[in-house]
Amino acid sequence: MWASRALFFDGEEQIWSYDCGGAKGKQITVEAFFAAANEKRGSNYRGAFLYPPNGGWLSNTDFDRVNAALFPNGTDGLEVYEWTTDWSDYFDEGHEWWGALCFTVYDKTLDRFAVIMASATD
Repeated sequence: MWASRALFFDGEEQIWSYDCGGAKGKQITVEAFFAAANEKRGSNYRGAFLYPPNGGWLSNTDFDRVNAALFPNGTDGLEVYEWTTDWSDYFDEGHEWWGALCFTVYDKTLDRFAVIMASATD
């Protein structure tokens, strides 16, 4: 809920509506989270990073560098959840074409959460 408040408001103005209670999550493996890019572009985390809707120039090396910064103690202490994307209109544009995704990653070694979301259309 805290992440939604931080992401969906600009100061006091609400940019996107949301109902966190409507989000349904399932735990996934770290291997599934970091899996090779899916051909459907935004359908998985790596694919969203490497293949944004209007073309990209980032590489797997860039992806690895970002994740080394996010998770400096490696991946053994990560707990990953994939969430549905029907609980906020933030995701609506992604449902039209490119895709939408929402993950939370808890790093037990740092006692820190990362929220990773994407949604876009052409």
